Amino acid sequence: MFISADQFDKLKDLVIIYPRWMITIMKKIVELDHEINYDNILPISLKSLGDFGIADKKLLQERWKEDVTEKVKLDNICSIMQAYCLLIPIVIQCKDAPESAENIEKYLIPCKIPDIAMSEDAEHFDFSVFFDFDKFLPVVVYHRLISRLVLLACDSKEKHCFSKSECIIREVDGLEWWIKFKSTSYCLEISLKG
Repeated sequence: MFISADQFDKLKDLVIIYPRWMITIMKKIVELDHEINYDNILPISLKSLGDFGIADKKLLQERWKEDVTEKVKLDNICSIMQAYCLLIPIVIQCKDAPESAENIEKYLIPCKIPDIAMSEDAEHFDFSVFFDFDKFLPVVVYHRLISRLVLLACDSKEKHCFSKSECIIREVDGLEWWIKFKSTSYCLEISLKG
């Protein structure tokens, strides 16, 4: 379990005495389906879930509407899911929005990232770095890395694509990023083109 200081503050007063409840909310994330029409959810939110495994807070609110109570808020549930790496936050600040505007909060759901083959190859890139984790590479390293790059690239007009094992993020500080995650050989390959 990974708990940051921010998550700890949200969870420190929460005691779960009914573990089945927690399993139920975890199950609702795994079973989240982009092909089901949820009440009050825009089709664009469902498309983002199906294409990238990214959900906005409204979709999560709808999914957990029976679980949110006066004592257990949506932020508590999201913090629990983040602690177990079932949700990875992506907070987007719009450049043109006034300072008083709220940030757009979205979450990468690792189990919902599509598993598609990419046509890119590291040979087309200027620079590559290989990280060998010697028999231990938590999948969450890859998920957190792509969520951070998606956040940095949110203002780019270029199309990004990622799957369970590869991602291509275009236009982050003038560079194109290609990341290949090899869970069987415990390697992470990062290639850049500028």
